[in-house]
Amino acid sequence: MTLPSSSLSISAIQTELGLTPGTSATWTYLTSYSGINTWARLAPGALSVDSNKATVVTPPASNMKIGDFRLYNNASNTPSISGPSTLNYLGTTTITVTYGYLPEAMNIWSYAVPGDYLTTKYYKTSANRLAETSYLTPTVAGANTYTMTYSTSAPPTGHSRTSSQVVGSTQGPHQFIIKSTDVAGFTTPNQIIYADSYISDSYVSGQNRKIDLGSSISAGYTQFTCHQQQLPTLTGGAFVTPPPSGYTAIWPAINSSSSPVCTDTTLTESNGQTTYDFYLSMFGVYGAGTRVQEVTSCNVSLKVGGSSATIATGVTLGYSSKTHFTGSIPGGLSGGAFNYDEAWTVEVSSVTWGSNYTVCS
Repeated sequence: MTLPSSSLSISAIQTELGLTPGTSATWTYLTSYSGINTWARLAPGALSVDSNKATVVTPPASNMKIGDFRLYNNASNTPSISGPSTLNYLGTTTITVTYGYLPEAMNIWSYAVPGDYLTTKYYKTSANRLAETSYLTPTVAGANTYTMTYSTSAPPTGHSRTSSQVVGSTQGPHQFIIKSTDVAGFTTPNQIIYADSYISDSYVSGQNRKIDLGSSISAGYTQFTCHQQQLPTLTGGAFVTPPPSGYTAIWPAINSSSSPVCTDTTLTESNGQTTYDFYLSMFGVYGAGTRVQEVTSCNVSLKVGGSSATIATGVTLGYSSKTHFTGSIPGGLSGGAFNYDEAWTVEVSSVTWGSNYTVCS
């Protein structure tokens, strides 16, 4: 909570700082306490920036007084970049990173001037962020910087400060849209992007970092995982019946057509598609070669995410050409439709083997 502007007590200040009321505390200790929120608008002492561009509060060297804690709020908001931890996108289109910047309690007294910029840049590697090289480019030039707004506020009577510049509360949210050419170079399906935010001076070219809005560049401020959603797939491979004599391995093999029979492929499906359409045979390793084995009766199921549903019972599977299966996806499987990032499997069980086969190799 915010301390009052008058009738302050030492115990109230100790409570606000998270200290135990009643313990011995000199003004030197209180005004120099490491737990003081450096972003608080009315922290006691002078605000400045160190050699690493980090905000620091220098305690009063003299004239320490209780008034330096008037209207102090230890829980004042700190600058932040926010957004979803995972940003889903499709293909190589642009990605919109929506972030909020909420420094309404931040005091920039003594080192920010009208025309300064709030700058946020994004990088593909933490090393690039540390070196400040090769940042991702927005679709609109200059979209990663915008002019800050703030107002001058007079501190309460009895405070050591004589003026206070308070950042406006309308700094966000903003949109940063990464170009499709940058997105095309992302590692798929997941690419981490690293954010860096700071206050820079008013020179548009070669903006100089004035105030870091984080602990350090190397530690990083915020990062997002950009996830490229993958189209659903359908494969064979789920076999729940012991193989016939002579086979060291046998499995369902699917394709998009009835021939060639000696193939096993992964089919890419359309997102939201509610029907299945594939050709199936039993392909296996026999001795030193491979064969397609006849099946006179079996059950065929679809499986996804640990759930399965039977789509055919007592069917035959060809050995000279694959057997066709088509129909509507059961509603109990993923809502009855293929969806992004799903891997579906064709499952065969309750098999009665035939005597015919095709030698593949």
